[in-house]
Amino acid sequence: MLDTKIPSWLDESVEIKTPDQPTYFSVLSPQKKACGFILLSLKSLIEIDSKENFGLSLLQMLDVIGNSIVETGWGLKWRGWNFGGWKIHKDFVESYKKANGVCPPWWRAAGHIGAKDDPVVYYRGFSSPVEFYKEWLLKFVPKNANKANRYYKTGQAFWSGGSWFHELCVSGYKGEVTKENPDPSVKTHENVLSRAKTMLAQHILNLTPDGIWGNKSKNACEKFQSDNQLSATGILDDATIVKLIKSWIANGLPINMNS
Repeated sequence: MLDTKIPSWLDESVEIKTPDQPTYFSVLSPQKKACGFILLSLKSLIEIDSKENFGLSLLQMLDVIGNSIVETGWGLKWRGWNFGGWKIHKDFVESYKKANGVCPPWWRAAGHIGAKDDPVVYYRGFSSPVEFYKEWLLKFVPKNANKANRYYKTGQAFWSGGSWFHELCVSGYKGEVTKENPDPSVKTHENVLSRAKTMLAQHILNLTPDGIWGNKSKNACEKFQSDNQLSATGILDDATIVKLIKSWIANGLPINMNS
């Protein structure tokens, strides 16, 4: 834990001091933990969409998960179900205290000096990944926000199929450095998303999720495509990843990475 005096508006008694990841995560290899993180996030977003009727497509869900992968280092570093590096601020804390009578959970970490963070940064805690993703969608990709909203353009791009991640970066979501030069972060998100889709597909196809689309992956994909009335190319295109996810959903959305 960082030895620093906390702001007066935070309550030390609700600080999240140790990682609170699922128990089964602790015994997984980094590779399987990354895949488990993708599955956990996808299951949470599917649950949200079924209850709240956001109208999310499966591909949009993967887009959102791509950002979470970057923010958590492939699901290896997070606390309090905060999958987005979401900072906590005084105005939110005061509003939360007024509504709930207590301080919200929070945690701290060393800031990224290269991103012009403070030496110590304070982050929000959430009760579940479902709560995190629901609030994240409402705030950062709003559907019906006022044009004065900081994330208005991000929401418009996201829900219309545009370059939403670029808009998220230039809105300042990732700090001033990325705001001024978003291209590296946009490229990272693209690369991470591609690898995440590969790992997810490999897992559903009962292959080792190593993120490398070799001959075993191609052959298994061709068979799946042939069995599901898709063009048997062995290429993991959007239609195939969507069909694979739907087969996982039909199987009960399992997240057992120990098998």
